[in-house]
Amino acid sequence: MKHISVDKVVAALEEIGNRVFAVEFTTDAGEYRKYSGRINVVKGVQGGPQGKAIAEGFKRNGVVPMKTPEGKYKAFKLHQVISLKCADTVVNS
Repeated sequence: MKHISVDKVVAALEEIGNRVFAVEFTTDAGEYRKYSGRINVVKGVQGGPQGKAIAEGFKRNGVVPMKTPEGKYKAFKLHQVISLKCADTVVNS
């Protein structure tokens, strides 16, 4: 499976904003995963020092946290994305 360039993924995520989207990616172990949810969700997120440190660590390592429709938090890495799909935005490898 071919991955999308990090620049394309970042541009697509900026365009998507906090709308619901689907992402297909591979894990560090090479497993295929597909999640749907939203990024930039702040409701229920702690803004204290620990929360900020975790957010900075994610950003430094190219990890994108997202909230699923079930209310769970999942994450994917920018360099492992195979496709991103939103209502009017589709990016494939």
